[in-house]
Amino acid sequence: MKVIGHRGAAGLALEHTEASIAAARKAKVAAIELDVRLTKDKQLLVCHDEDLERVSGRNIRVRSRDLASLKRVKLLDGQRPLSLKDVLKLRKNTPLIIELKDAKSAKLLLDVVAKEKRLSVASKRYEEVRIVHEARPDIDIYLIAGPHALAVIKKAEFYDAQGVAVNMWFINLVTYWKAKRRRLEIFIYTPNHPLVVWWLHLWYPKAAICTDRPDRYHKPTGRSR
Repeated sequence: MKVIGHRGAAGLALEHTEASIAAARKAKVAAIELDVRLTKDKQLLVCHDEDLERVSGRNIRVRSRDLASLKRVKLLDGQRPLSLKDVLKLRKNTPLIIELKDAKSAKLLLDVVAKEKRLSVASKRYEEVRIVHEARPDIDIYLIAGPHALAVIKKAEFYDAQGVAVNMWFINLVTYWKAKRRRLEIFIYTPNHPLVVWWLHLWYPKAAICTDRPDRYHKPTGRSR
């Protein structure tokens, strides 16, 4: 089973922080998933929400500050926010799946990752990933599905996507088999409980999982833990 660390390893350390990235690498994930947002000065901050309230306790909108100012904000655990450039250094050789949260961020992403390898891009903004893939065919793209996951399978072919990302509440056997017939990869987010992961792996054995607790599913001896 392919295991992807969600926002680093968000169940082991505060999401999208240096500690979270380190925890994901220690868990030997197949890839680290992260989110990026545009700052006021058109840089890329690693952050899921439109603001930092949930991770810092302060209602600071990412778009309202420049990157340098945002990186000085103290998070709930005492760490500081990271830029995409920071994560590209911290990841070492671990592949990344970068989710673009904002419109008009694709070209900036291409500038930041100009010489980088071993990364993929995902988004609900399909035109953004199209721009990335046209400029860098070596970068695999994933379309993030909403509640109507089956409809995204056809779109994935149109956009020449490597695969689709599906919420664990929306995955179903029809979507899974349609994707496999079209040779599309699927990763399911975000199952964390071992029984849920076991059930998903039973019904969707070729799907990857994107989880906050990748440490639970690493198989150092070839047997499940």
